[in-house]
Amino acid sequence: AITSGSPAEKAGLKEGDIILEIDGQKITKSSSLSKAISSHKPGDQIILKILRDGKESDAAVILGEWKQ
Repeated sequence: AITSGSPAEKAGLKEGDIILEIDGQKITKSSSLSKAISSHKPGDQIILKILRDGKESDAAVILGEWKQ
């Protein structure tokens, strides 16, 4: 889910987007999204390659802090 006010929403991500890559690193079973993001810290900018409606595009995201 895309949370209101989150870095994902601010970057223009939408519900149903599929994240394919982070900074050129493909997301796979062995290289998960959480694993790829964990090598960064809040405030870092990452480039996501996303798939939306059959089209690939890039989105720049500035990471925020994880709040449970």
